[in-house]
Amino acid sequence: MGFKISIKSEVAKMEKFLSVAPLLARQANKELAKDIANKAGEYAKEVMNAQGFPGADIPLSEEYEARKLAEGYGDKILIKKEHYINNIKSHKVDDLTYTVGVLPGTIIDGVDYHLVALFHEYGTKTTPARPLWSHVEQVTKKNIPSLFRTHYLTFFSEFIK
Repeated sequence: MGFKISIKSEVAKMEKFLSVAPLLARQANKELAKDIANKAGEYAKEVMNAQGFPGADIPLSEEYEARKLAEGYGDKILIKKEHYINNIKSHKVDDLTYTVGVLPGTIIDGVDYHLVALFHEYGTKTTPARPLWSHVEQVTKKNIPSLFRTHYLTFFSEFIK
């Protein structure tokens, strides 16, 4: 006495899954790239709000503003970090590549915020560097492997049940 066992139906399901796995992986990769770019942008906004990047100074005081004007820097409106933060965007380059930051051509009230981002990142002759973007890039790249694993496990668990 005994019984017959067959795994034919399970093998058929797995073979069907494996036949579409490359397409599913491509879709998962596209979603992951977009998710990483969005997370990097949100992290940059958090860091900028907290002024938590290397070399960040405290917000300008009224005394500092008056001193800048007295030293001949002009009456130009001082940069408002809300404008900077609100213009941190991710821009799709291709399905797997995004640019994250303040994009060229971001001009508000005559202020080019892309240039402001460059000045903050690298400094000028009179202003020290306050590297927000290299910090965000470093943290983002460090987190990619865990984001990749989590995303793939979640994505493919829906197909293998």
